[in-house]
Amino acid sequence: MELRGPGGLVKHLELNSPRLVIGRAAECDVVLEEPAVSRHHAELFCDPFGRWWVHDLGSRNGTKVNGVSVVERVLGLVDAVEIGPFALRLVTPGSTPEPAELPARREVSISEGDFEEISTKTELEVARVAASLISRVVASGRRLIEVEDANARLRLLCEFMVGPELRGRLAMALRLLKGRPEEPPRMLCEPARSPDSEPTAPYISRGMLRALRERNEPVLGSNVAASAEVELTLTSDEMAVSAVACPLRSDERSIDCLYVLLPPELGT
Repeated sequence: MELRGPGGLVKHLELNSPRLVIGRAAECDVVLEEPAVSRHHAELFCDPFGRWWVHDLGSRNGTKVNGVSVVERVLGLVDAVEIGPFALRLVTPGSTPEPAELPARREVSISEGDFEEISTKTELEVARVAASLISRVVASGRRLIEVEDANARLRLLCEFMVGPELRGRLAMALRLLKGRPEEPPRMLCEPARSPDSEPTAPYISRGMLRALRERNEPVLGSNVAASAEVELTLTSDEMAVSAVACPLRSDERSIDCLYVLLPPELGT
C-alpha cells in the first residue's frame, strides 16, 4: 500500500494482515498523527474473494474515496482513500505509481466518428452477473497479482478481455495525458484480439476518452443508439461496435486505462 502524506511524502506499507485499523491512536496498525484524523478513523479489510475494502469507523471528519465521502467501499488500484491530509492507494507487487516506470510504446489514432451514446458507470443500471463469471474474474485477478512485470500484467489483462468469458473483439492498455487532450493516447502493451476479429485499425472514440479524463471512472459507449436498428443506422463501410474504457491508474499527469471493443449486443 502506498501512503502519501502532507508535503508529498510517500511511504510504502505491507498489507500483512487481512484487517488494518487506521487512526491517530498508538494501537492502530497504521498510525497517522494529524488532528484531522480520528483515534480510530477507518479500517481496511480483505474479503474472501481477495478484494480490499475501506470502512469508516464513525470518524469525525469522514473518509473519502476519490473525493467522495463513503462509509464502506471496495477498492481498486486506481482508487485513492483520503483520510485527513493523507491519501492511500493499493499497489500490486512489482507495480509502480510513477508513469516513467511503465514506458509507453507508440501513439494510436483517434477515430473521426464518435459514439451515439456514452454513459459512465454511475449512470447505468446495476448489471446482473453470473456467479461463474465472477469466479473466473476473481481467479484471473489472483493470477495478475502474481505477475511482477507491469507490462506483462497489462498484456494478460487484455488477453482475458478478449477470451471466451468476456468475448471482447480487441483490448488495449492506453495512456492519456491530463491537460493535453489534443495529444493522441499511447499504447502501453501490444493489443490483444479475439481469433475471429479482423486486423483493422481500432475504433477509439474521442468522446469516450474525454469522458474518462473528466470523470476518471469506467465509461461505456456505442456507435449505435440503444433504440436504433443496426442495419438502418450504419453505412456499408461502418461496423456496429460498443466499447468500455476503465481507468487502471491515475496521477496528476496521466491516466492509464483499459480500452475494450465489444460486439454491440454486449455493450450494456
